[in-house]
Amino acid sequence: MSEDFKGKLKAYMEGTLSEEEHKEVEKELEKMEIYQSYLDEQLGENKEQQNELKDKQKKKIIRKGKWKARISNALTALGILIIVAVLSSIINMIIYTWGEPDRMRVYNDVIQSTIAVTQPNIQAKSGGSNSGFFFLTNERELRKRIGDKYENVGHFEMKFLYGLPFAPIVERENYNQGMFFYPPTGESVGDDPDWNRLEHLSEGTVTEAYLSLDQLYSTGDLLAKFKDKNLEPVWMAADTGVEKREIEEMGAAPTDPIGFPTMPMWHPEDMEVTSRTEKEGPFGVKVGSETGTYPEFDMYGSEDLRNENFIQTLEIMAEHERLANQVYRYSDLELEKRIEYLKENGVQLYGVVVTGPTKEILKLKEEDWIASMSIGEVRLWDWFNVKEQQE
Repeated sequence: MSEDFKGKLKAYMEGTLSEEEHKEVEKELEKMEIYQSYLDEQLGENKEQQNELKDKQKKKIIRKGKWKARISNALTALGILIIVAVLSSIINMIIYTWGEPDRMRVYNDVIQSTIAVTQPNIQAKSGGSNSGFFFLTNERELRKRIGDKYENVGHFEMKFLYGLPFAPIVERENYNQGMFFYPPTGESVGDDPDWNRLEHLSEGTVTEAYLSLDQLYSTGDLLAKFKDKNLEPVWMAADTGVEKREIEEMGAAPTDPIGFPTMPMWHPEDMEVTSRTEKEGPFGVKVGSETGTYPEFDMYGSEDLRNENFIQTLEIMAEHERLANQVYRYSDLELEKRIEYLKENGVQLYGVVVTGPTKEILKLKEEDWIASMSIGEVRLWDWFNVKEQQE
């Protein structure tokens, strides 16, 4: 704005301009008003655009902030999970591998022993324990001897959380389970149907049979009866006091047998170590392996060794009775009462599981020491007569 125009504006405000100069100044002022309006309009649009840009930037910043927070939370949670998993693995390793024998071996022993004692002619040899971040899982294939072969008849799985056992998951294939009867006081119990079934089976078959005895027999006396027979006794049912009590309370009925296989149930402390390798693992936990031998025994004798092994097995189960009862699942095993009865009265047997050629088992029908027989499984011929080969 020139000094001349400023002077005219002053004179315009004072009213000292001529009429012509007055009109001229008003025209200039109108132009300035139009120009000012235009500037205001342009500035207003720019402000709106700037505000929109600011809003978009704010939203973008907020979105970025949210994603950063989410990623940060996820990484924090993952880090905590990794730390917990590592700590849990360390705790598991200490719980299950500390001691001699370590707890993992003890659990394996109790599970294997309970199955062998409570399930006639069933073994849980294969499989083992696997330790994860939180759980120890014990898995085993259940096997039954029929003829000369062992067949898989089910699967056992049990989980532990820091040493606390969960109820096992047991999957069984369809198979026949024979029955035992406590020595009857008068007549035989329900034997005719199964003897008749055996008579109709061909010679090219092998059978698993459950024999109930006419009275109680010692381990040595019962095994001696099979010494010259083309059959193999595989499991024996023992009188533990509970069976007689249940018969007196409920009458004659199949028992829930407790017994032991003819192959002794060896435990870690039974092995005579011949060599051992050991190294120190993480956190001072020693990891090692050992080899050794177990006591020798006579297939048709060694009564004292077998009886002691049976009672020893029950005592190991009693030390971990909660675990043993969960493996058994059906009822309280009353282990202390059974052990006390066996120590007072000795080991006496009232039943035995045998396997071998069907026609050889059929010959037992004429034996007066057998009160009744129940058929388990039957298979096509699978038998190798070791006794004949030795002769």
